[in-house]
Amino acid sequence: MAYLGTASVHAWGCFNGGGGTIRDSFNLSSISRLGNGRIHVNIDVNCNNDNYCILTNKRYNNSGITSTDNIISGVVNTLPSAGSCVIYTRSASGGVIDCDDVSVAIIGDRS
Repeated sequence: MAYLGTASVHAWGCFNGGGGTIRDSFNLSSISRLGNGRIHVNIDVNCNNDNYCILTNKRYNNSGITSTDNIISGVVNTLPSAGSCVIYTRSASGGVIDCDDVSVAIIGDRS
């Protein structure tokens, strides 16, 4: 049973950052790959406003314990809307790169 209410996890998902395929999710309608390392995340039922928390995580590739993990993930420097946000994955040197596994959690109030 999911907890829905004020300040709860409003939406979450895990997906392939390079292919744009959602593996599993709650309250995400779709994702769109905007280019290397940039993913537009669409929320099914909007948040109450655009002041919500966005958490990201990633894994560069699925090659096991030798995989590179010198990767940064975060929110693109644009304001999110009540119904979507853009996240990125970037190498430590600053270049945007695709990751095999990307996760996002959005915490905020339901509209």
